[in-house]
Amino acid sequence: MGTQRIPWASGHPAVANPVERQQEPAVRAYILSVLVAALLWMLGVTLLIPSSTALWMVQAATLVIIGAHLLALRWLRSGHLDAAVLLSAVSLLLIVLTLLALWGLVIAAGLVPALSVSLILVGLVGSRRSLLMTAALSSSGVLLIAMLDMQLMRLPTWLPLMTHPHLFIASLFVLSTGIMLVLLLQFNHRCVRPSRQPSCSSRNWNTPGRC
Repeated sequence: MGTQRIPWASGHPAVANPVERQQEPAVRAYILSVLVAALLWMLGVTLLIPSSTALWMVQAATLVIIGAHLLALRWLRSGHLDAAVLLSAVSLLLIVLTLLALWGLVIAAGLVPALSVSLILVGLVGSRRSLLMTAALSSSGVLLIAMLDMQLMRLPTWLPLMTHPHLFIASLFVLSTGIMLVLLLQFNHRCVRPSRQPSCSSRNWNTPGRC
């Protein structure tokens, strides 16, 4: 009897790395959760918000998130876990940063914690390069938006930090991002296995790190 194809709801045979094969169900569940939440969000804002420019912007952002996560789900099924995680994280980052730029950092400050979700996701299951890229993109984006808001409001830069709500929010975010980055890097060690070393199947999986 030939080997049966494993359905998409279980571990996909394209994922050869044993650790990534264990992480794939959690990543897939996260992507599906984002898709369901995005669909419910689009349905809710369509029913509750009257037709306006803001509604079209929210709907367009939601469609981008849905499309990006459908592509991430396809990449995940093809065995590209790192690429799927990075696509999910970057799509959420770009959408949140776009909404912050359109609505203002102070008005849309409640969206800032959503940027940390992408950082935590990449830190737990992504590569170190993806983690550093995500942290740099989110921090620089928030700082740039804060500076643009201050220029539009013509706020003098010599005032104390507490009198600058935009810069204060951005500074707190960058500080918290730096702390999370240091912690996540400790759990994000990836082992690059040379060809002469034993295979990952012979390793003790109680030791930290990924093969």
